Amino acid sequence: MLYSDERYKLDAALARQFMRRAQLATLTINELGWNLDEKTVDQSLEAARLALLDHEAARDGFLTLLERLEQHTTQSKTFSTVVADLLGKVRQRAAACGEDLVWYRPPTPFETCFLQGRAPFFDRQPLRNKVQALSGGTCRVLVINGASRTGKSYSVRFLSFLAMEQAAFGPNFRLATVDLRDMRSSQIDVPFLVGNIMAQIDPSTPVEPHAAAGQASHQGHQQAARLAALADSHTPQGRRTFCIVLDHFDASLLPDDVRSFINHLAMRAAQSRGLRLVLVGYPGQELPFESQDVVEEEKLGPPTSTDVMDFFTKVHEHKNVAPAATSQTLYDEVIGKVTLAREDPMFLSQLARAAKARVLELFP
Repeated sequence: MLYSDERYKLDAALARQFMRRAQLATLTINELGWNLDEKTVDQSLEAARLALLDHEAARDGFLTLLERLEQHTTQSKTFSTVVADLLGKVRQRAAACGEDLVWYRPPTPFETCFLQGRAPFFDRQPLRNKVQALSGGTCRVLVINGASRTGKSYSVRFLSFLAMEQAAFGPNFRLATVDLRDMRSSQIDVPFLVGNIMAQIDPSTPVEPHAAAGQASHQGHQQAARLAALADSHTPQGRRTFCIVLDHFDASLLPDDVRSFINHLAMRAAQSRGLRLVLVGYPGQELPFESQDVVEEEKLGPPTSTDVMDFFTKVHEHKNVAPAATSQTLYDEVIGKVTLAREDPMFLSQLARAAKARVLELFP
């Protein structure tokens, strides 16, 4: 448990870093697989922070959160110091208890069937292949679509896990995620997006001021070219790759300048060696024709029985344990605890909880 003074410091740091509840909710669902809306009906930021602090008993998930916060400390040196201090305390206590903070290390990161915190990520092999291709090959723009609650945003967490914790794409891979969940269209413009992106991939570079009226499209073109040029520039450590993830970008609600900026990003990604673009919940047909040769689209649906059976097979392989029951039997046991129809938006969440519970029974 955190000591009372540590809880106070972390709460104060979170208050400074996150000005809106939606920002904190996005972080927790992406990094912990933990939905604040299911823990508290209060929509205030204060209630969200308190709920998060109560959640720290999940040690490995909380460690992941602290590491994520440590990587986004451009706003406050005090915040950086507090997070680093807390992170050290959590690691020391875990080491003293002899706890293994990473449940297992798969032979190939892209085969991971659990994220940090034992959150299940079902096989979805076509999606895994497309994500892996972001580091090379012809996939420069990945579009992930599907009905509500089929795992689109969870796929973003998988990508973040690979890039930030597994270093699956190499040390020069920079990931920037912008989530517009709960934001009004009047709050969104190109400088807002570019500012968020640059704060994550190159905080030392200043953000351009707002464009004058009538120049928004030109500004989007300039900023996309600027990002591509930065991605293609060489550093002493070698060429960098910038992967920009845009989540909850409903094309029908976006201002024209933002749609134009996304189109320019897609075209630059098609031409650039170092720029990648992942669009979650965005219609692929909206992208310009010039970028279509490098666009891969994956439409998610509820996991199939094969997905779940392969998931259990890999869990046993990673634990180097012979299964006591067939994958079909394990699937039948899990699906028997799911009361919702596959068409129900909450089907995947219930299936994931049932699968996680069964795994923890097999490997307590």
